[in-house]
Amino acid sequence: NIIYSLRITNCYHNTVVQPCPFVCSYSILRGRTELKRHHPSGYSLTSLSQGSSMIDDAKNVLVGMSVGVSDLMFVYPLAVIACRRESGMSLSQSVRAGKYWSGATTQLVLIPYSIMVEFGTKSLKRHLDSSPFVAPLLMSVGVSAALQPFEKKLVMDQLLQIPAHKAASETGIKSFVEPLRAINAYQKTHGMRALYKGYVPLAAREFIYIASITVVNPYIVQCCDHLWGSRANTGTANLLPGIVASFSVGFTAGMCSAPFQTVNAMMKDERNATRSLPELLNKDIFSKGLSGSLHRLFYGAGTRSLRTGGAGLLYFTWRRVYHTDQHQQPVT
Repeated sequence: NIIYSLRITNCYHNTVVQPCPFVCSYSILRGRTELKRHHPSGYSLTSLSQGSSMIDDAKNVLVGMSVGVSDLMFVYPLAVIACRRESGMSLSQSVRAGKYWSGATTQLVLIPYSIMVEFGTKSLKRHLDSSPFVAPLLMSVGVSAALQPFEKKLVMDQLLQIPAHKAASETGIKSFVEPLRAINAYQKTHGMRALYKGYVPLAAREFIYIASITVVNPYIVQCCDHLWGSRANTGTANLLPGIVASFSVGFTAGMCSAPFQTVNAMMKDERNATRSLPELLNKDIFSKGLSGSLHRLFYGAGTRSLRTGGAGLLYFTWRRVYHTDQHQQPVT
């Protein structure tokens, strides 16, 4: 759709060569040479590129918002069961406890979180000329700092623990601002240090999550599409390779981050409110020997990995909905 012409200009004459399939416009004036590209509508390629980036950003926001809403509706109960398992409850106890959407109002933070993961990380990657994992690393540090207070409240809700303050325990969560009031009350009662307890394992978990969602998942899905498409003779896109790949990447991310998530849940458990991280690791994990330590660190990892696999599948689905042409791009 872009037409170029070869234009040579100097102080004495103007010569225009007929438009050719390859579009280059040269200007030679006072010994200076410039390469310019023009669009028939009069817009420069820079403005067209900026417009395309804005459209992509809008689509990324829609993807993140859709993932956050659908995750809360369909996958969140697995997160509740997984959190209870990570705190030491058996699977049967976690299921019998019920209230699978406990803390769902607090979990509404997942919607802006998903938007930041999808939109923010891709924006950073576009502006950073570095390793593809630098943007997820930077994003995980910032996201974890903002997410930590909500994560603390969320773990307490999922474990069905009565908060130290009376506001939420007496009135319940009746509005969208109630989690903010509960977090503020907890901070006033216990201090900022208690509110941000367990930040390090949370940041490590978020880096694995964000890197798998924004770097590994799209690449593996694209490779599967490319390999499957090179073998298929049908004109319709086969979604099965992408579905399997996206779920597998999410499940693997859940298994890799399981030790960090287990420590994160244990640190945010009110039963461990007075214990430091070294004390918790030494007495509850490493004192059990190698097999016991691995068993405790990966306790509940299967349920958590099903949850992260489901999230990976949601990202794949909504990306296909809003970015219908991405699966046709070659793997580079």
